[in-house]
Amino acid sequence: MKKIVLIALSLLMTSGFLFSPCKGNAKEIKKESAHLLNIGSVSKMYTVTAVMQLEEQGKIDLDNSVTEYIPDFKMADDRYQDITVRMLMNHTSGLMGTIYGGGFLFDEKSAKYHDEFLKLLGEQRLKYTPGQYNCYCNDGFTLLEILVERVSGMTFSDYLERYICRPLSIKNTGTQWSVPDYNNQIPCYINGDIRVQPECMQIIGAGGIMSGAEDMCSFGATFFAGNSTLLSEKAKKEMAKNYAAGSSGEGFGLGWDQVSRKDYEEKGVTVLQKSGDTNFQHANLTVAPEEEISVAVLSSGGSSSVNEELALKLLDIALDEKGIAVSHSETKKPAVVDRVPDEYQKYEGLYANANMVADISFPENRYMLLRSLTNNVAVEQQYMYTTEGEFAEVSGDVLSGNAIPKTPAELLKFDVKSDRVFVEESGSGYVLEKVSENHVSDEVLSAWEERNGESYYYYSGSYSDMYYCLAYNCFTLNTNREAAL
Repeated sequence: MKKIVLIALSLLMTSGFLFSPCKGNAKEIKKESAHLLNIGSVSKMYTVTAVMQLEEQGKIDLDNSVTEYIPDFKMADDRYQDITVRMLMNHTSGLMGTIYGGGFLFDEKSAKYHDEFLKLLGEQRLKYTPGQYNCYCNDGFTLLEILVERVSGMTFSDYLERYICRPLSIKNTGTQWSVPDYNNQIPCYINGDIRVQPECMQIIGAGGIMSGAEDMCSFGATFFAGNSTLLSEKAKKEMAKNYAAGSSGEGFGLGWDQVSRKDYEEKGVTVLQKSGDTNFQHANLTVAPEEEISVAVLSSGGSSSVNEELALKLLDIALDEKGIAVSHSETKKPAVVDRVPDEYQKYEGLYANANMVADISFPENRYMLLRSLTNNVAVEQQYMYTTEGEFAEVSGDVLSGNAIPKTPAELLKFDVKSDRVFVEESGSGYVLEKVSENHVSDEVLSAWEERNGESYYYYSGSYSDMYYCLAYNCFTLNTNREAAL
């Protein structure tokens, strides 16, 4: 008989205390623990599961426009009509990203974020043509949350309870509206030792589900080959496809962050992973479906990247017990050269993302210099060209001959799509886009420069908004004539 392995860990990282380890046959997994943690973006897997259930019932076609199911979904960009349900799930919708205001509250349940979401989305444009490439997007899953409600005729919380939690007999999973007491969260701390009120996440479909490690392990087990408790094999295989679009390098599945890992594939082992973070709590779900191994690591404090590392270590132990020894190649230090090919001169210029405007240049054709122009604190980063055609960030100074690649390696490369130039970070996707020429008059420049250094404060949120506590409620405007084309 094939052994089923479920490994569940809940950690309070501030003290290192291990709350609930559990390993063994699925029938032995405990269900009575009342400890809850916000699982952040692992919530997306529950949302996708709900959508796939409705698809299997013939109520949704994944390649239909979202507007067919949410007629009042509109945007200030006609291309929104081309967004399909599938695009929301594999991060190719073109939506801007995340509407944050009011999404993170301390100990307050509120329907305001949910009820105003479509109105706020309606004021936005798309950042690229739907389907063009992958770019991680929370708002797509909030739309899916609403889609599930419209198609099922139930609140998302009720749907989660009836069609996901009950079939699995899991009692410590739900939203702020459905868990027995969200005050049973494992404690959250700020500045190391100041305990804060429980996190109450309003961005439910994208990151607002609460669970315990054992419950999340059981949910992960539904993706085992042959387990049809929630989904058919066809649906699970559809979710586990690699939906990388173009050359972005983002190999998302439907909901899954990763649907393959080279080290494991070499041993014939498929690994599916999803991580999630809120401001204070973090989660990782790692599943090897053919080997019937489900690993869940949840923590208060730390980060999902740490949880992922721990989950993979636990996966290796479980695989080893099954006679599968996976070896992991050590990360090699990139081989750098102090000469940048002439072809990169065309990439000099201004780049931008949601947080800054930056200038990229190639001094003496020996390295790449990235300078922030609008941050509160000026940042300069040097990158040397590598033999693999990427740019590795270095510490020290290239021109003086005193520079070495940082560890772990921070790698950037350029990517061109439809005449748009992007900077892609290895493992993270696109981080900057080249700004097209937009000459600004002296009159406009002067008007902006009058505001230079002015601070603007977010004050219209709920008294419980985490942004006040975390100092995200202040934005200082910085102008720079170098950023004006």
